[in-house]
Amino acid sequence: MAMKHPQLVDKIACSGANIFPEGQKDEEVKYLREAVEKLSKDNKDHKNDVSLDLLNLDLKYPNWTFEELKKIECPSLIIAGDKDIIKIEHTVKMAESIPKGQLAIIPNASHFVPEEKPELFNELVIDFFENK
Repeated sequence: MAMKHPQLVDKIACSGANIFPEGQKDEEVKYLREAVEKLSKDNKDHKNDVSLDLLNLDLKYPNWTFEELKKIECPSLIIAGDKDIIKIEHTVKMAESIPKGQLAIIPNASHFVPEEKPELFNELVIDFFENK
């Protein structure tokens, strides 16, 4: 939305994001592929269709470039845990690619920062949105 319709977005905060599948750590990609294979084999009556669709989203999308992130004009807070499934260098490069990008790497946290560190996460996000 911020890339295609920048006039509609004032600020963005995202956590554990990536812009292409290779932004994920290799062990995560391996896990996702194994899960897809297992669920596909056991997909009688299409009972695993939704799970397969969600896993395939992580394996195949999005497909943006760092260059495309430069189109984001609004202040953007990029949050990740230091033990996130997204590669730290990918997260850093995302924040650097957005002209008004800000970065917050949360220590001792994984991909699930909002659940693991809710007070810190909420403080960062609220502060980001409240300050001009």
